[in-house]
Amino acid sequence: MPVEEDRQGRHHEGEGIVLTFQELLDGFVEKSKVIYRKYCQLREQYFLTWADHPTFLQIEDWHGQFAHVPHQANSGLWLLKAMYTWAIRHGHHPGPNPATGVKAHRTFSRERVMTSQKVARLLSALDLLPAKLSVLLVVLLTTGCRLSEARQMQPTHVNLSTGAWLQPKTKNGKPHTTYLSVQAREAIAQLPHSEAYIFDGVPGQCYSLNGAGKAWQAVRPMLGLQDVHLHDFRRTFATHLYMATKDEFLVKRCLNSYKSQRDGDLCADQS
Repeated sequence: MPVEEDRQGRHHEGEGIVLTFQELLDGFVEKSKVIYRKYCQLREQYFLTWADHPTFLQIEDWHGQFAHVPHQANSGLWLLKAMYTWAIRHGHHPGPNPATGVKAHRTFSRERVMTSQKVARLLSALDLLPAKLSVLLVVLLTTGCRLSEARQMQPTHVNLSTGAWLQPKTKNGKPHTTYLSVQAREAIAQLPHSEAYIFDGVPGQCYSLNGAGKAWQAVRPMLGLQDVHLHDFRRTFATHLYMATKDEFLVKRCLNSYKSQRDGDLCADQS
């Protein structure tokens, strides 16, 4: 296969040509079509000044310097690992992979937790939102249920007198009873709905995931909650319940989830 040479006579294409760090980085980023923009950002952020191929210890030291931004540092580390794996496979680097063995920083979920101020802001604006979305948000925020469970809520499973809401089948395969708050019961009682679902979508179906997502996305800017997604309501409920009670078992019972949780995951009242 013919290869192209630049003005200095260095080969940029073809198998078996050993490249400098910057040539290797450029070549790898150009070939990473799916995540091209992300890799370009990492290159600009971390690697533009790197001239020589780094050693394991140099990568480990670099990675440690960015422990305060673990997600970004881990992304940079994964770029290096993937780049050298690709380079070794195509004969552009003799090996071994200098990033192999560097441990990623420990990270926690990127999910957002609404602060008390943001929750108050949301509650004060419920009357300004479309009725179906408003009631859905109340249910999500006061029960911690999954979005899929709320969307499929059926009138026959809800007792508005006692607040008991039976979910015959949940994600873990077991039935679960959730008790709706007075606010949620009142909101549901005032919402027109069919005999099949509390939150109706197209005839005969429940509110779709896409429909709920688009409705929330349309109102987030006016609420100042652009970074909050519907699945974050569950984490917000869990966090504030734990902060109020310090009872992890109670939180798990309410969420119908028995995965191990760390206090730091539950308590981070992020803005």
